[in-house]
Amino acid sequence: MDKKKKRYTAVFIVIVVMILIAAMLFIFRDSIFQKKGRFAASSFNSDIVIKRMDTQQSLNMPYRYAKILLDKKLQFADEIVGINVASVKYSMEENGISWYGYEDTFVKTDSEKDKKVVDSVKYCRGISALSAIIADKEDSKIVIYDGYSEELLLKGYQNYVIIPSSMSKYVNKEIPDSEKILMMSKSDSGSILPFTIIGEYKTEKKYDTLYVSYAGLSDLIRANQKDIPNHVDCLEIDVYEDKDITELVNYLSEYFAEGSVYSEYIGRLNVYREPYEYMFVHSLNIEPVVSLTNAIYGSNAITVSKIDGNSALEMSYVYADALIRDYDKYSQYISDIVISTGVTGINPYDYPMQPSQPGFYDCPAYSTYLQYDFDILKEIKEKYSSGKYNYLYQAVTSVSEIYKVEKDCKVTFYLNYSNKDMVVPRQKDITDIISGYAIVPFPMYEAACKLGIYNDKPVRLNESRAIYDELGNRTFEGSTLAQFKIIGYYETSDEYDRIYVTYAGSNEKYKFEQFEKEYIEAITIIPKDGMDISPLIEYLEQYFSPANDTAKHMGQLNKLDMEYKYCFTIKESVD
Repeated sequence: MDKKKKRYTAVFIVIVVMILIAAMLFIFRDSIFQKKGRFAASSFNSDIVIKRMDTQQSLNMPYRYAKILLDKKLQFADEIVGINVASVKYSMEENGISWYGYEDTFVKTDSEKDKKVVDSVKYCRGISALSAIIADKEDSKIVIYDGYSEELLLKGYQNYVIIPSSMSKYVNKEIPDSEKILMMSKSDSGSILPFTIIGEYKTEKKYDTLYVSYAGLSDLIRANQKDIPNHVDCLEIDVYEDKDITELVNYLSEYFAEGSVYSEYIGRLNVYREPYEYMFVHSLNIEPVVSLTNAIYGSNAITVSKIDGNSALEMSYVYADALIRDYDKYSQYISDIVISTGVTGINPYDYPMQPSQPGFYDCPAYSTYLQYDFDILKEIKEKYSSGKYNYLYQAVTSVSEIYKVEKDCKVTFYLNYSNKDMVVPRQKDITDIISGYAIVPFPMYEAACKLGIYNDKPVRLNESRAIYDELGNRTFEGSTLAQFKIIGYYETSDEYDRIYVTYAGSNEKYKFEQFEKEYIEAITIIPKDGMDISPLIEYLEQYFSPANDTAKHMGQLNKLDMEYKYCFTIKESVD
């Protein structure tokens, strides 16, 4: 009897368990049988993070700053694993955004409960990685449907959306996955874009947000505008840590300050001609790639003079060319080198009109002058009608020379350029067109900003030659000798009468006979304090005699196969 009773009890328990299993299967039938997918966890590493320099929590960054990185995904494919860019969370009602299912994407329902679920979705946010959802909904679990992946969110050619799981039961299970499309529109622009549903998120918090492709939402909101202010809430980069990311960091520093040396970017302008507002910080074991300091440290100076005591140096350009060409051989021993050439060129407006030819200035038969963008020239003429706007030029190797010439002067560099670039321009900037750099007067910078010229048009160094016809009438012809990329501007209380260009590049003109008699006016070198500069002295003796032993090289030829006519003096405790 007991055995029979036990058998009935066991059967009863089995039946109850089967009923419970059946009930559970019925309750979760959508999740188990009809909606296939997998829980997804983001593997994104935030190696490089963009932050505000004013330390505010919210990034609120314009769209264009993220675009410059997204546009370079292919160029930096060997360095970048992934990019996590997310927009701010937009209130759809406040921004005129609405959404609806394409054709049969959603099943029809009229119940108040169902309507409440749909109405609770009030926000949308553009993302390129699942980590943005996790940051927003900390307890969330994300399901990516079969056939889709997280990587699709970063693609720009098609738009995708991850919906709240509260909406998933309204998605029509009878249609193919490719037809499960959510449409989003913006009332003020009339923009309408489709977003394919590729997953859902579960959370203990509110089911109130659609997470859509960053590129798609940006296109929807931007419409015909060039930019979207306060659009980007997060920008992070995952990099291959075993790769050399120098080129990537250099590129970023044109738009964002390098966090470890951010103070050196204060007062500088980025590629948009705007002060650096944002910086990038990283967890990588790398030194700052670019040193921006323009400070000149050194209590001693090395000057060059004539052995015969003549005060006028009158030195051939070949000496300056040699110092520039060999810069890498001695640069580690110095903090500055100043090669002075004096101001040159003409301002046509300083000359009267030719009586016989109205409209033509009676300029010298041969001259050089600087030419720059006509739109900038026009803008300057309108604002500075009584001042000079055709500038003379002076070749320099250091901002020290600019500070020496200009009263109450301040020099502002663009991007990550610094004083040492004035000696030897960066190889990547030197092309068949560009030979060197230019520091322009503030009115030129001001005009370019007003005209929205972000990528500076070069300054051209032209030559002008007089041509006479049979009647003696004179016209001019000419050509461009060199072009200079603008890397900064200067402000002064003096009259703006010149553009400063690098000696490297301007020395192209010395190839022509007309310039053979132009001389170097002075050379000053500032050695670094606390260093053994004997290698520097040894180098200089290839061209110049030491002033305290001018007989040392008497009767010899220097490295340029020229007599030793010049000597160098080390002056201590100079300002």
